[in-house]
Amino acid sequence: MKYKVLLVGNNNATIDDFFIHLLNQFDCITTSRRYFDVYTHLKFFKPDILVYCMQKEAQGNITDIITARNDYAKRLPVVIIGSDKDCNLFNNTYPGLAALVLEKPITVNVISDKLSYYLKRFIKKSPNTNAEEDEDTVINNVLKDSEEAIKNSLRELDELEDLSSAEAPAEKRKHILVVDDDPVMLKVIKKHLEEKYNVGTALNGNLALKFLESKRTDLILLDYEMPGDNGPTVMGKIRSHPLNKNIPIVFLTGVADSAKIQEVLIQKPEGYLLKPVDKEKLLLQIKSLIG
Repeated sequence: MKYKVLLVGNNNATIDDFFIHLLNQFDCITTSRRYFDVYTHLKFFKPDILVYCMQKEAQGNITDIITARNDYAKRLPVVIIGSDKDCNLFNNTYPGLAALVLEKPITVNVISDKLSYYLKRFIKKSPNTNAEEDEDTVINNVLKDSEEAIKNSLRELDELEDLSSAEAPAEKRKHILVVDDDPVMLKVIKKHLEEKYNVGTALNGNLALKFLESKRTDLILLDYEMPGDNGPTVMGKIRSHPLNKNIPIVFLTGVADSAKIQEVLIQKPEGYLLKPVDKEKLLLQIKSLIG
């Protein structure tokens, strides 16, 4: 059974190396640097290690990521990959926290070898982990954390965003929530959009609905086929809530069956794009809806 790696940070080239070269060794997923997104991925994905791919990181980003890690998985090992300057910034902010410090320049093979050695030596991986749990059980276990704990975490997110607002551009960036059970697709869409938008991700409809209970988004990109509720069902639940009924929803799906397409279109989404998603078409669709 492969070790699970949660990837975060500004260094997209290093993150790409994991998805291009290291998927045979590790089960990888990436997340944005927002507190709530990191916290949600920690809960659902349950990684064995957090790999922070650093590149000119803002102090507020580091704080968001490590606060989320400390709140949900305080014992989760953290590995940092970056320049000497980035690594020193992290170590000065959180001395002794990094289990591994991998300074650039460094090859993909060296990263793989050092991570594998650390994980095999210090992280015991049971081949039967979650073997007897079905998908719904895993999702339900994730979502049964107390509401008060989640509210406290969201309050901290608001405070951290206020503190880092001085570093943000004057015009607030729009937020997009991407809902898809394929972690590779989440990574691709996030990369398409993150230059202009803040991007949050959810691996299923339940997590998307949980996000919308307390936070707002400007647009939702929604997959059709997912475990549990499918896209049209999730869309119905989103639209049934008064606060969410006007959020634009665009379906991104590989489904080409006419009956299923009709099932989607009858709910009048703001857009429908087939996978593989063309970046320019996606950006034009989003721009026409939220700017």
